[in-house]
Amino acid sequence: MKVRRLTMTNELPQLILRNVVGPDSSWFWTMAQGVAVTLTLILIYRQLIAQRFANILSSVATLDDRWNSTSSG
Repeated sequence: MKVRRLTMTNELPQLILRNVVGPDSSWFWTMAQGVAVTLTLILIYRQLIAQRFANILSSVATLDDRWNSTSSG
């Protein structure tokens, strides 16, 4: 690959546009897809942790209600 200096001021935006939308953009979209999948998996994991914690709290509240109802009756 030949490296050359950017001489015109509009070559840099054209280079960036070609690397994001043009034929040389496959690396960018592969990276963007990897970031999106990783972020999605992290958010799903955090949601599962939050649901597990909510289920534990609900179980403790139910146990407390049962304990209080049988001990006062």
